[in-house]
Amino acid sequence: MLSDLEPGKRKRGVSKHKQAQIRNGSTVAESDVQQVYQYWCTVMRPGRKRVPALDYKREMVVRSAIADYGVEDCMRAIDGCASSEWHMGRNPSNKRYDDLELIFRDQKHVDMFLSRVENKKKTGDRSEEHTSELQSHSDLVCRLLLEKK
Repeated sequence: MLSDLEPGKRKRGVSKHKQAQIRNGSTVAESDVQQVYQYWCTVMRPGRKRVPALDYKREMVVRSAIADYGVEDCMRAIDGCASSEWHMGRNPSNKRYDDLELIFRDQKHVDMFLSRVENKKKTGDRSEEHTSELQSHSDLVCRLLLEKK
């Protein structure tokens, strides 16, 4: 992993956050990681032959999330991201923010996506445009910052 760094860049050790992810995910079964990854491919990349590989970084965040939340909640967090028009590309830059590393980046992100699923159950299938109560604080902040540019 250190050999992948560009020449001249300072080589650092593994961060405490990454060390915790490695420790957390060490007990997670490979089949669980594959199940969550395949679910993400099905939901976020339906019908595509080329999908991002399950590289080391993605595998570590998935393992850590499964250790913290379980397989079912991880799949629900993926559904929460898929239900967000903002994360699926309906934003000023027309860019999708749906990578596994984003969804499972930290507890805040996982909880945000899980709450989207819960909000959708409570309010029905209404569009985000018409339901400001479904828009999370972080989405609104991102929209305001992008509009300023």
